[in-house]
Amino acid sequence: MTFSYAPGAPAVLSEVSAEFYAGAITAIVGPNGAGKSTLLRVLLGLVRPQSGVAAWPEPASVPAQTVADMPAGARARSLVYIPQRLSPAFGFTVRELVEMGRHAAGAGPDSGAIARAMERARVGGLAARSFDELSVGQQQRVGLARALAQLDAIEGPAALLADEPAAAMDPLEATHALTTLLAVARAGRVVVVVLHDLSQVLAFCARTLLLDARGRVSAMGPTGEVLSPRALESLLGLPFDPASVGGRVVTLVARVTLSARDESAASP
Repeated sequence: MTFSYAPGAPAVLSEVSAEFYAGAITAIVGPNGAGKSTLLRVLLGLVRPQSGVAAWPEPASVPAQTVADMPAGARARSLVYIPQRLSPAFGFTVRELVEMGRHAAGAGPDSGAIARAMERARVGGLAARSFDELSVGQQQRVGLARALAQLDAIEGPAALLADEPAAAMDPLEATHALTTLLAVARAGRVVVVVLHDLSQVLAFCARTLLLDARGRVSAMGPTGEVLSPRALESLLGLPFDPASVGGRVVTLVARVTLSARDESAASP
């Protein structure tokens, strides 16, 4: 699949081939401008690639469907999206926004399902608050709750795609959010998450798709194999060292060497 935003413009994504499976989280990792968010938009059918397709497989008796050709309602009953930032046009309450997830999936109001989604995302105590009054991290948790409400209303196969869903959260809330997404994956859903924090990728994502700066797939496979120091150095231009706890690599740390001038400038 190849995609650019205008005819004749440079490709944002170039000759991307990938498959995403249920049962585990797949991370999309790469430098800024690599096309990570754009790839999610292609997978959601929000934009159409110039060549190739994104297809959502149906049961064996039904041919795979090109996502961009699916009616919007059908997409909402199969694909769930958590953007980097929710941007509601009006001052909805948290509960109203979470309930919209059920409406997107074509389901009616269900106070029990809405309450469960809010509790899982740890926003139950914010139900009556206006979304505009919340911190960015709290708003991200509302986005998670809305996605959980939508998923709860989908009976068949479904995929959840999230763009930096925990970037503004504190470490405790980020861990809880990603643990919740891991539970969604293990319940049989496809979960694809754009992440920059390598420790989060190593902790929660069994598979990783690595994009280079030109929007090409540099590697895809088990996270421990894809996120090697050599691959990251080649991609980002910095040497990386593994950091281990109990013999298990928990993150990769960029190795930076300061020149004498840099050290002098950094001194108080």
